[in-house]
Amino acid sequence: MIFKRKFILENSLGKEIEFSSTSDFVLKHIDGISSNFVEISTSKGANQIGETITNMHVKSKTLTIDGVIKNNTLVNRDILLNNIFPLDNCKLKCLIGEDEYYLDVICTTTPSVQNVDYGARFQILFYATYPFWKAKGNNVTSVNGIEPKFSFPRNFSGTWKIGDIIRNEFINVVNEGNFETGMEIKIFSRGVASNFTITNVKTMRLIKLNYTMQANEIVTITTGYNNKKAVSNINGNLFRYLDLANRDFQFLQLTQGDNILKYQVDVNQNNTECTISNEIVRVGI
Repeated sequence: MIFKRKFILENSLGKEIEFSSTSDFVLKHIDGISSNFVEISTSKGANQIGETITNMHVKSKTLTIDGVIKNNTLVNRDILLNNIFPLDNCKLKCLIGEDEYYLDVICTTTPSVQNVDYGARFQILFYATYPFWKAKGNNVTSVNGIEPKFSFPRNFSGTWKIGDIIRNEFINVVNEGNFETGMEIKIFSRGVASNFTITNVKTMRLIKLNYTMQANEIVTITTGYNNKKAVSNINGNLFRYLDLANRDFQFLQLTQGDNILKYQVDVNQNNTECTISNEIVRVGI
C-alpha cells in the first residue's frame, strides 16, 4: 500500500477520482511512474568492432494502477466504470506533500473490477505518449516589458511601485527540471513591430518569426512536445511566418539549468513586451 502519495485521475470531462490510502479507492500498487525505456538503433560496418549508434529516443510507456474498493462497493464500482472511458484523454496527477505533478495519459484498458460485494480489487491501464512528469504551474521570465511590483496586501506608506520597465538584450531562463523542455514565448505589441528572434547564445540556434505585429496584438509561440505553433490573437495561425528555411532555426528547447537567450526585434523593439514560460519536467517521481 502507498501511504505518502496521492494519485488523482481527471478525465476529459473534469471528473476526478482519487487513489490513495485514505480514499474509497485504496491504491495498492502503481507501475510505470519512475521507469523510462530508451530505444537505440545501431549500425555496423565490415570488420567493425562493436556497433555505431545511429538513433536514440525515449519510448512512450504504460502505467498500471492496482487497488481495492474499500467502502460502498457497488456504488464505487459504478463510479470507476462510468468515469474512466476507453481512449479517453486524462490527466494522472501525483501529490507529494505540497508538490503536484501530472502526466497526460490515454486509458487503454478500462477498470477490471472483481464482482464481489466487499473488497473488490481493480486494475486500470494507461498509456503516456510523453513519458515525463510535469510540475503544476510554469516558470515565467520577463524578457522585455514591465515586471509587476504591486500585489495585495500592500502597505501604502513610503515609496512603492506598480512595476519596473525591463529592457534586456540577454536573459537567463532557468529550467529547474531534470530534463529539457519546450517553452512558450508570448509577445505583446503596443504598436507596430516587425520580425522577432530568440537565439540561444551558446548553440546559436534560433527561432524567428518574420511578421509585422499591430497595436494590441499578442503572438504566442510554443515549442513543447506535440505543441509546436505560432498564433496571433488577431490573425490566427502564423506558422507560415516562421523562418523554417533558416539553417539555424529550431523549435528551441530549454536544457537543464541555465539557458542564455537573446531577444531581438528588427523594427520597434521598445514597442514590445515579451515573456518566456516553461514547464518543469521530471523524468521520474
